[in-house]
Amino acid sequence: MSDNNREYPRIDMLNLLSYECMDDEGSPLLQGMGRILDISRGGVKIETHVKIELRSLVLMKIGFKDEIIDVKGEVVYCRKVESAMFESGVRFLGVNDRLIQIIEGVGKS
Repeated sequence: MSDNNREYPRIDMLNLLSYECMDDEGSPLLQGMGRILDISRGGVKIETHVKIELRSLVLMKIGFKDEIIDVKGEVVYCRKVESAMFESGVRFLGVNDRLIQIIEGVGKS
């Protein structure tokens, strides 16, 4: 999908995040650290050292300056991009108001 077809514009950024992938029963399967490559009101593209399975439920803690925001999402794609690195698209599920304020603030700066 091109940027012109996206519901929300993407904002480039390089912020750290921690993530935890959950199974259908809510038990953790995988956890790690990664970084945000871009973000919008609808989702985030992240870079990790491991492949994250398609449709995985992901709980993320995203760092913005002196705040950490908890966000839940679903992996909509994951692809290998260079040796030992993966990019995953994560669609937000129930984005909170504070995350939207931060994203809109970053987009204006």
